[in-house]
Amino acid sequence: MKLPPAEAVARMLGDLLGRPCSLQPTAKPGFAEQGFIGVLVDKSGITRALTFSDKPFAALTGAALALIPRAVAEDAVRSGTVPSSLLENHQEIINISTALFNAVNLDAEHVKLGQILATGPAVPQAIRTFLVKPAARMDLAIDIAGYGTGKLCLLV
Repeated sequence: MKLPPAEAVARMLGDLLGRPCSLQPTAKPGFAEQGFIGVLVDKSGITRALTFSDKPFAALTGAALALIPRAVAEDAVRSGTVPSSLLENHQEIINISTALFNAVNLDAEHVKLGQILATGPAVPQAIRTFLVKPAARMDLAIDIAGYGTGKLCLLV
């Protein structure tokens, strides 16, 4: 599988959130960093790609999608817990992002969101290995106008 272009990620987020989103490459995060892993699978259930969202990105996108005030997302990040309402919105964004992978991998099986996992010791070893040794990765700091910046990593 190939990674989608960074510009397509920014455009998709801007369209979904109804506000400009700018991005820039960022340092590869340590996956001990708290966040959420989107497991993208093919129709057989085989993991083909992953996304990693740090807690700020999950909270900010979850809030921006539903026009929830930025302060709610910032409180979630400070408390260390992303409320289920924000996480459900973020999950929808990751679900829609599968279209980016499918658009650049026309010759491969389409992927869909299999599940969202919180980082931590319960993450299956196969997912941990994929996070550490992907074939390709893109690490982005994404600024959502009016909300703030979080990290999103795409891995294939």
